[in-house]
Amino acid sequence: MHKIVIRSIFYHWLFLFVGVAIGFICNSEYVGEKAVVIERSINNIFFPIEYNEQIENYVKWMGKNRIHSELGYPHDFQILEDVVKGEEYYWAIAKYTDVKTGQEIKTIVSTKIRWRPWEYNYHTKKFDSIVEEKRLSQDKN
Repeated sequence: MHKIVIRSIFYHWLFLFVGVAIGFICNSEYVGEKAVVIERSINNIFFPIEYNEQIENYVKWMGKNRIHSELGYPHDFQILEDVVKGEEYYWAIAKYTDVKTGQEIKTIVSTKIRWRPWEYNYHTKKFDSIVEEKRLSQDKN
């Protein structure tokens, strides 16, 4: 008789907590301080962002600003040509006037713009070991 009572109480509590957990996961935008982070994380995992022209323009804009700041905000800074490779790497041919010497410099510069959420760059040990094995096998050939 005791087993029946304990089982009935246990299973009711189990179903209650599972229901609450599923409800929290499915409706995380309504619960708690971290709700926004959890909701965005779930959306980034299950509904990934498509790389499009708008994101490419954003990467180019961020790349231009970052390179300008890395060079120390030189005078007459211009980007002659630019390209985005691998959706994150910004390469450009820049022309600017050096502040100290006054010479005009034309150089190729690059930077990495991490526009993707952290979920896109998340790796497990199993995945990393597979990638490492492939890299080693290609190095041998």
